[in-house]
Amino acid sequence: MKSSLLMFWIAIVLPWSAVNAQQTSVNITTFNLKWFGIGGNPNAPIKEYRIKFVKDLISKYLTNTNLFVFEEVVVVKDVMSILPQGWTCISYEHPQPQHQHIVLCATPGVSLTKVNYDNNFTIEEAQGGNTNLRPAMRVDVVETKSKRNLFTLVGVHLKAMPTETALRMQQVAAISKDLAKIPQGRPVVLTGDMNTFLKSETKQKADDVDLLLQAINSVSKGYVRVPHKPNVFTFRSPEYRNQFDQFYVRGTMRVTVLPDVFPVCSATQNGSGYMNFDYYYKNVSDHCPATLQIVVQ
Repeated sequence: MKSSLLMFWIAIVLPWSAVNAQQTSVNITTFNLKWFGIGGNPNAPIKEYRIKFVKDLISKYLTNTNLFVFEEVVVVKDVMSILPQGWTCISYEHPQPQHQHIVLCATPGVSLTKVNYDNNFTIEEAQGGNTNLRPAMRVDVVETKSKRNLFTLVGVHLKAMPTETALRMQQVAAISKDLAKIPQGRPVVLTGDMNTFLKSETKQKADDVDLLLQAINSVSKGYVRVPHKPNVFTFRSPEYRNQFDQFYVRGTMRVTVLPDVFPVCSATQNGSGYMNFDYYYKNVSDHCPATLQIVVQ
């Protein structure tokens, strides 16, 4: 399959399972945890009380996830408390005490390794020379038992606000330059909180999702965006909703379904528990986890 071609197809496949001798199914979830480790509010940091709620949500609704890309993690060690035993996570050090880290985590049987052209897991150039911004993270995803190097996973958390489209494009262009070192045709999944706004909000010529697609293809080639289902939101506050969390992919893989987003961010009526927005917003996050299932050739 050509690297520029994305096949959408519907299939029932087991999570992290060999579809056949040369195919593996993988579920990837991006999840912004809203200032995780300090209680969700940087202006009034407290001991993280949401650990038990996020752990419960993951254990009930995200059991098929094989790889997590977490954003807005201030206290990295707290991530291990929300995951089942046996998971492994990687991140990076940062001098700012309230830095919002990206954390990548893998289920047992999966290793996250450095790409062969760098000695760490980060793309520092994504900061644009501003240490207040977040670097991107990229890893090779390897099946531990077979040693099969499946694909490259890239986690990002781009600059926020509607006025910062140009900076987001600069960040993604820097990521594209880094990923150009990966052989053409190798599967790559780029995901995270990309803070994407509509052109009506940014006053740009196109929506952010389309401008970022141009930026990711500026040096490295063959990426397409996996769209969300209609009327689905990944971010929700009391005043606002949006699709901030995105997936861009390339290479010899198949996308089995459009991303599955936890429904409370899109709900028009309140339910109970995690489907009650006020409860979710207080005890979990202002983002909903979004999961993409792929089959790697």
